[in-house]
Amino acid sequence: MARLFAIRSLSRHRRKDWNGARGAAFRALKLLPQEHTGDPGLLEAYGVLAEILVLEWERTGGEGRGEVRIDLMAADALHRLERFADIHPIGRPRMLVVRASNEWRSGAESRALASFREAATLAASMELPYEEAFAKLELGRRLGFMDSEGREALTEGERIFQSVGANLERDRCILALEGR
Repeated sequence: MARLFAIRSLSRHRRKDWNGARGAAFRALKLLPQEHTGDPGLLEAYGVLAEILVLEWERTGGEGRGEVRIDLMAADALHRLERFADIHPIGRPRMLVVRASNEWRSGAESRALASFREAATLAASMELPYEEAFAKLELGRRLGFMDSEGREALTEGERIFQSVGANLERDRCILALEGR
């Protein structure tokens, strides 16, 4: 059930339904076990949830409404993803990307860029093309299409996403290459 709410959160976030994304993320966080159960299939739930909450934290500047503090939710989700990645190395590239996004949000840009690069390299060495492309997309988004490394990362991310049939993500690379 946690996977369902994590994916719903991602879907709503991409449609710019911020309240729906936040609500689904909150429900997913409540449903995910505090202590990792050993199920490697939860990578998507842990990864998407941490990604969305860090993006929301970045988008809102950390504002919370009432009892819901996005900064605390994001920190909790990232911590859970880190624990997941400690047990399942397949989660390490995604954890590095989410951590880099968090570093970027907090102003540690050079450290964030190093983490995005490390995530892409690690994912490539582990033969995880989607994770490699995801790291390149996030690196390219941060550097921008005017930067040669940013353009190269986005172009490579677009190619990899195309090869694995991830068309929505491929389109995100294209939009970033167009400066949108």
